[in-house]
Amino acid sequence: MVKTLCLAVPLGALALGACATDNSTPLKDLNTTFGATTMEIVARGQVSLELHVAGDGCPTLSDDLKATFNGHTMNVARGGSATDAFGCYPIAFFVDDSLTQDELAKSERAVSAGTGAISSQILIQDSSTTWQIAPTRLFGNNLENDVANSRIVWPDVDRIAEAIIYPAVDVKVQGDSMFYPPGTNVTYAQALAHPVPTVCTGPGLCTVDFQRTRSFSGPTKQD
Repeated sequence: MVKTLCLAVPLGALALGACATDNSTPLKDLNTTFGATTMEIVARGQVSLELHVAGDGCPTLSDDLKATFNGHTMNVARGGSATDAFGCYPIAFFVDDSLTQDELAKSERAVSAGTGAISSQILIQDSSTTWQIAPTRLFGNNLENDVANSRIVWPDVDRIAEAIIYPAVDVKVQGDSMFYPPGTNVTYAQALAHPVPTVCTGPGLCTVDFQRTRSFSGPTKQD
């Protein structure tokens, strides 16, 4: 959507017209103007949101757009620069690196108080509308080594998509568990999951790319 803003600026006895063109696209018009939008939540230590816009063209988000993650203000890359195989980029929202994982876990618990389940709350809004996204719990969870059953468990996801453990051995992934050969002294585990967000209001589709790692010294010690 293109808007032209003009202001009358008095200069002595003359009035000069100052005009500026706003080429930004309101959130509510992204789907209809450019095509289906997909919001990918990337949780690999910190959190970033990547907005992919299908179809031709490269939108720029409005200057008044704001985004928060559990109440923390997110930085915004408004797009309009280039396109790749997924659509226009960079359109992204990301948490400041100065926030520790403990701080992010605390805010996640705070926004979930009384709900019965821990989940993050993401709000993206401009003057046209508000998008609400609630991925599953992203912080304060962990991989657990169940030595008695020769498995690493990720209790906060229903299904692990990919897994690696060290020492390098054959791993069988089943549900929330990574099974390794009995007797293996596991020193490190990495898992990737794609849990379905509990709320996705605004974008056409919300996905999660969620990675968790842990080093072990013995069966239970955490990094």
